[in-house]
Amino acid sequence: MNLKIGDNIRKHRRDMGLSQETLAERLGVSFQAVSKWERNETYPDVTLLPAIANFFHISVDSLLGIDEIKEAEEINAIVAKCYEHDTHYEGDKLIVTIEEGLKKFPNNFKLLSWYAYAIQNKNPEKCVETCKYILDNCTNQGIRNWTQSNLCYGYYKSGNREKAIECAKQLPCYYDTREDSLRHFLDGDELKQHIQDDIIMKLAYEFWFSVRKLKKFYSPAEQIELFKKSNM
Repeated sequence: MNLKIGDNIRKHRRDMGLSQETLAERLGVSFQAVSKWERNETYPDVTLLPAIANFFHISVDSLLGIDEIKEAEEINAIVAKCYEHDTHYEGDKLIVTIEEGLKKFPNNFKLLSWYAYAIQNKNPEKCVETCKYILDNCTNQGIRNWTQSNLCYGYYKSGNREKAIECAKQLPCYYDTREDSLRHFLDGDELKQHIQDDIIMKLAYEFWFSVRKLKKFYSPAEQIELFKKSNM
């Protein structure tokens, strides 16, 4: 379990406007001890935890970050179900799963981005509204990128094709992506895994999906030739 004691001590200390020296004095420990806690180099002695929690007017569980860990585990379980429903084209089940999750975690951006994705066909206007809310408030770049993509589909499926194209042009191009950048910096097994899983597999899927979009322009025989040329 990845405890967040140091991060939480730093956050609550700053929220109270205290220096590390002042907090150390109030708790009867050295300044160096507080500094090490906040750098996650050491943990406070277990006998100090109730005093630190009481000082910040929080529970010991909150101080340890256990509540956050439990919440993250629950959200990851919900997201895993979302992937499963999406893989099996279970759109209605996907929406139900996300809506149930949002009842408990109404402002979780990961779940909200899944919600925007799930409703883009049934309620594109709500998809657009949700995407805009996420982009206005979320700082996680991965979630923001997916939300921007969902926003494009929301515009398109609500009949605003020009807005969808304008929005899509603002997305990162291939050469600005994580996949492209990381292959220049990784090495050994990490590089091998990255190229195989994050580049080759995704590009193979992208090619397959793109050819499907072109099928109305080519006969089945011509599609086969297109595949053959791509693998030469």
